[in-house]
Amino acid sequence: MIEANKIGQQVEALAVCNNHVHLVARWSYHPLGQIVSRYKNAAMFALYNLGRSGRIWTRGYDRRFCFTEDELDRRIQYVKNHKD
Repeated sequence: MIEANKIGQQVEALAVCNNHVHLVARWSYHPLGQIVSRYKNAAMFALYNLGRSGRIWTRGYDRRFCFTEDELDRRIQYVKNHKD
């Protein structure tokens, strides 16, 4: 994940589905909205470079915070096991 490396964020799990994305990442000092925007923009430009046109994303995003390692592990497993 090039964008994660640019902002120094560790991605724990990623699932790209046909109509949504799940991402579990460690804390970052950047504001969450800014991070989501960067990831959406990076994906959008990659898709445009592959010939995709038109609108890619809807506004907003869902966020879930993990306060314990157990919560984090459960979210990681959910994303790794996610089937669209």
